[in-house]
Amino acid sequence: MELVKLGKKGRVSIPRSILKKLGLEGDIALLVDTTGDGAIVLRPAAVYPVEIEKQWLAAGLDSHRVVCVGVANGPGALPDAAVR
Repeated sequence: MELVKLGKKGRVSIPRSILKKLGLEGDIALLVDTTGDGAIVLRPAAVYPVEIEKQWLAAGLDSHRVVCVGVANGPGALPDAAVR
């Protein structure tokens, strides 16, 4: 466990040791959530085609969060995404 400080603009830096431990690097999207006891939870956002999400929902797997995208608008570009 490490101590971090919330900045004036609501920003928090995640310690490099934590990022390394989780294998996170570069410019990635994170989902932020809270728990009933007041904890703040960050999870890496995964990007899946809409068809995969439909299969998961059909199988009753709606308790996870995914970012669903359609067809990319060019190399490296993503259209607007919906977070579930």
